[in-house]
Amino acid sequence: MRLLLLLSAILLAACQARPAADPAATATRSAELTAVAAIQATATAARPAPASGITPLPLPTPAPSPPPPTPGATPAPVGLLDRLPGLADLPAGFALDYEDPDVTAPEIAANYPDPNAHLDRLQAWGFAGSAYREFTIPSPGINDALQRMIIFRAQVSRYGSPESTGEALRFQREATKARQGWHLAEVSAPPLGDETAALQGTVESDGTTFIVAVLLVRRGDLLYRYEGASLGYNPYPDVVAIAERTLSRG
Repeated sequence: MRLLLLLSAILLAACQARPAADPAATATRSAELTAVAAIQATATAARPAPASGITPLPLPTPAPSPPPPTPGATPAPVGLLDRLPGLADLPAGFALDYEDPDVTAPEIAANYPDPNAHLDRLQAWGFAGSAYREFTIPSPGINDALQRMIIFRAQVSRYGSPESTGEALRFQREATKARQGWHLAEVSAPPLGDETAALQGTVESDGTTFIVAVLLVRRGDLLYRYEGASLGYNPYPDVVAIAERTLSRG
């Protein structure tokens, strides 16, 4: 169980952000940084402290189930959370740990050493919202930990334009490869969207080596990020299969 908590803590589904120079945004930025500080202060109490030194997203309150649709009513537009995988899309044995239908810019920035710089990039990219889900195999035994994917995370973010979303994808790709203790290399990926990037390799933390796969997909102004991890199994095929299944629904 300790290894599962450790692995969950070092994996991140992150969006990034470029310096903005609008003086009118000073008050807003101050409020955002105050929110970042509050998030970082409570994250340790909300979830186990990560050995990598990177603060994970705080534990959010699960979103309530929507009411059933009224017969004859116009269907509501698909929200960002609805674009993410659900339990039915994952291999058997997984449980939904938590979800957040409205991940804010301060929540994202709180995961990085320089939150102000990440807030700037988000602003420059026209960040317009994000949703997040995390799934795990509850209390996996050694066989599960070594022979299958035991953690899966998915996040979708909307930016101001397809061009900005492409920039965000490329930034995430390079930032993920550059993380301390992360040894990921680019691998070929199926064409799941307008742009696709895939990384796989290992993550070293607290003397333990994890096998990690990351898939980034841009579709228009939406950026999808899928992550899977295990102790002895390459999760890349599972990550791709889940992405293909959910993206095929449009």
